[in-house]
Amino acid sequence: MRRFVITILLVAASAAMYGQGTTGQITGSVTDASGAVLPGANVAAVNEGTGLRRETVTNDEGNYLLSLLPPGVYRLSIVKTGFRQAARTELALAVDQTVRVDFTLELGTVNETVEVSAIAVQVDQDTSALGQVIDGSKVLKMPLNVFGRVVNEILL
Repeated sequence: MRRFVITILLVAASAAMYGQGTTGQITGSVTDASGAVLPGANVAAVNEGTGLRRETVTNDEGNYLLSLLPPGVYRLSIVKTGFRQAARTELALAVDQTVRVDFTLELGTVNETVEVSAIAVQVDQDTSALGQVIDGSKVLKMPLNVFGRVVNEILL
């Protein structure tokens, strides 16, 4: 009977943990200066900490999606023949987060690059849920307490 109860508890705990993601994604659209969509633009995201590189191409509606990206700081670049290259640096991606970055490319030669390096507040437009990402350094800095208050502080 005891093994049965332990087995049920383990199955229930694993089902609750299944919904937790360990990656994030970057999505957006690419248009020209007149607002027309740009299909076939090459999109690349490079993790500045690890050097991991993921690439994709915009679809017929000018949208792109880079999924299964480990958390970190990314550099995103867009290349399309006949347009200036555009880039966005210092994109912070957290666990289970979707960051939307839209680009407007200007006509130009292939050798020209426009790089945006300002840090802007990232807003999740897809959900209205309130949440907070707690990284490992915050957890390590929390004081230990034998009465379980640490768990309560993390959950809040």
